[in-house]
Amino acid sequence: MAYLTTTSTADSYHGHPVNNGSTGTLATYPDLLEKTLHLMTHMTNKHNKVLFVRLDLHFPYASPDLDTTDNYALSAFLKLLKEYYTYHKIELHYIWVREQAALTQHPHYHCVFLLNGNRIQHAYSLLERATTIWHRVVGGSAGLVHYCTSGTNGIMIRRPSSLATGDTLAGQQAEYEQTFNHCFEWASYLAKVNQKQYTPGGVRRFGVSRF
Repeated sequence: MAYLTTTSTADSYHGHPVNNGSTGTLATYPDLLEKTLHLMTHMTNKHNKVLFVRLDLHFPYASPDLDTTDNYALSAFLKLLKEYYTYHKIELHYIWVREQAALTQHPHYHCVFLLNGNRIQHAYSLLERATTIWHRVVGGSAGLVHYCTSGTNGIMIRRPSSLATGDTLAGQQAEYEQTFNHCFEWASYLAKVNQKQYTPGGVRRFGVSRF
């Protein structure tokens, strides 16, 4: 995959800010930034409101026999989550990456979800649903889904109203661009090079939902 050989420490990608670390030396994969931008652009073009949600998935440490050499558990989790929102007629898309720290027993996953914000306004219901499904898949009971609430999770990206004009339109456009850029910068953390090198050969390091 091309993104494994091309890296960058740039602080922006096509005019959007990138999290390249406090010292500006955190390397990212541009191909992953491109996929993130493509997904966010698709959803914000299709829906005037898009709910952006971040979460992390971990495996139970007390399960040494749990096979995490592939992404089977994640695939099962995403399938069940997607089916739930499809049943409730809420469009949901995602991007995920697999990472593993040196000497750790299991990998972990970082995920970004984008949903039709006209059908769901708050992140909590998705976070609860994700927790229930992940625990069902991996057999855990608590603490395996990190809600990423150190900042504000569940960010609504709103396009300017088609009825807005003049200063109102300019203000809404500025707010839209600011929010989009904030979400892109947060999502760009998934594109970092660090901790992806320990993924077994032949196992996918990232995935993006189809649309």
